[in-house]
This record gives sequence, structure tokens and C-alpha cells, in this order.
Amino acid sequence: MSHHPAAHRGNDAEHELDKAPLSLRVGNKIATEAFILTRPCAAAGKRCAPCRMTAPTKSRRPSQVSTKEPQNPSAATEPAEGNEKLATDADRIADTKESLWEALNKYHGSTKNAEVIAIIEELSALNPTPQPARSPLMLGDWKDLSAPHFPNRIAPDEGEEGVYKYTLGRISFNLFEPKKLVCTLDSVRNPIERIPNEEGEKGQDDEKMSYPLVISLIVHTAEGDLRAIMRNEGVVTPATDDRASVVFSSGALSPAPEVVADAEKMTLWRKTFENAYARADAERSYLARAGRYIFFSLLGLVAPTDAKDSFRFEMKRAPRGYLDVLFLDEHMRITKGNSGSY
Repeated sequence: MSHHPAAHRGNDAEHELDKAPLSLRVGNKIATEAFILTRPCAAAGKRCAPCRMTAPTKSRRPSQVSTKEPQNPSAATEPAEGNEKLATDADRIADTKESLWEALNKYHGSTKNAEVIAIIEELSALNPTPQPARSPLMLGDWKDLSAPHFPNRIAPDEGEEGVYKYTLGRISFNLFEPKKLVCTLDSVRNPIERIPNEEGEKGQDDEKMSYPLVISLIVHTAEGDLRAIMRNEGVVTPATDDRASVVFSSGALSPAPEVVADAEKMTLWRKTFENAYARADAERSYLARAGRYIFFSLLGLVAPTDAKDSFRFEMKRAPRGYLDVLFLDEHMRITKGNSGSY
């Protein structure tokens, strides 16, 4: 995988964003790029200044802010010094998040630019959530705002600097075929849920959470484009108050629902992927077969096959990585992975 600061959720009076980031890369460790995540805005169909995103007609998660009348009337007219500081901090956070969004927009989502890194560091110092890796604010449906960090991006055409294209092999550990098939990454979501313990279990796993990366792809073929979903299944467990361990154990590539519902598109899907794994096996050299066998044995990998319209792999001995939660509130999550890059 690659390291990212991850980022953003939602809960100002009329706000809820969602984002989730993580990219996978074959190697001897798992890393997560700097991710900036958000949630969908609760304000139906409106645009909100902090995120500059069009809000969905219905939020996936209700706002977690509630209010009530103060019991002491004087408290409403004469705020305590501590409350004034909280208000000041909230203003600074809101302004800094706005600056981050503008910088990400300016640099097409890249978290490697010095200006973006400086803003991320500023936000990290303002993190309002204690023990963020253990916080229930980690839960929910997140959407990735930062650019992908897969290697060997296909150079974009002029005016399409914000379009990220890769070969299918580059975004799938070289596990999905055909490896050279060109895909555009449309969006990345990270819906996190608590994993209940089995009966009788206790301990650190009380805080275990699902950590899937749901990547929406556009697969480009000579006969037209096809939408697809690549889903990588992971589990995240707090290791310290601000660090969580991450393990990805499986992945699947499937036609998007709109493709499944269209007979013509499903015909093209089958034509595109027909016997792709059998062909790849037949074309491998002896040395490539040997290297693949060793790699698969080390990770306990079960490779995809041509058996169905959807393709799946499993890692029974998956490598373990970590991510540091740099910033977390109701609207945004920023994480940095073990490779140390933003």
C-alpha cells in the first residue's frame, strides 16, 4: 500500500462530508499515503463553503451535534473564558480546513506539495479529538479527497491533470488481469464499522473496525468504457491513542451495478476479461512462475480465476501496516501511513 494522510467527516450545523483513502502497493510492508477524507454534507442539495462539494440529497450519517438551553441564563450572555478559547480554536480549524481544500483543489489532490504539507501539519497541531485512533468519530462512510499514490501513473492529457489513470495491474498488486488494461480512478470510499467480538472474546479486539477501500473505476476498452468496483477488505485496530494497525486480507473486482443491469455491457465485460487469467498463466516464463510461487507462498495468496464475472484474491498471511491519525473531527480525517509520506 502507500501512505496517505486521510481526512474528513462531517458535523457543523448543516454539514457532513465523507472521504476515505488508502492505496495498495506490492512490497514487504503495507503503507497508507497521507489521506484527506470527508463525509457527505447533511445540507440536502446545497454547496458548503468548507468542502466546495455538492451535498447529497440525504446524508448517510446524521449530524452528531446537539444543543440545549443553558440552565444558567448568565452563561448564555457571558461566555466563560474556556468557551471563548474553544470558539477561537473552532474558527482556526474551520479556516485551516478551508485552506487545505483550496490547496488540494489547486494541486489536483496531491498531498506531496509543500503548501499542502504545511497546512496538514498546521491542522494536526489543532486536532480537537483526544485519542483519535480510539474515537467513535473514526466510524462512518468516508470519501477520499487526496490524489491516488499508486506508482506509474499514466501521464494525463493537457487540461486533465486531475484525472488519474493507471493500468489494472498497478492498482491491484498485479493480481487482477488483464494487467495492461487502462483504468481511471473515479472515487475511493472508506466505510468504517465496528466489528463486534465473537462470544467470549475480549481485549484489544474490542476496538477492532472494518476498513474496506471501495474504489470506483472506469475500465477503458476498445469498444467502450465500463464501470467497475474494486474492493479491498481490511481491518484496523488501535495500537496506541493516535496510531492504528492495518491489515488487508482480500480484494475483489466486480462490474458496477449499472453494468450488471445492462446485457450489452455485460457482454463487453465478459469479452474484456474472458480467460484473462488462463492467458496470463500460459504467457509466464519459468522464472516468473517461480517468483510468483514464492511470493504467493509467503503471503498465503489465493489468486483470482476465470470462474466468474467477478474476480477475488485472498491473503491468508497479509503483511501488517499502520496509520497515524493526525486530525479527526466530525467532518475530516487526516492519516499518515508507515512509509512516512504525505
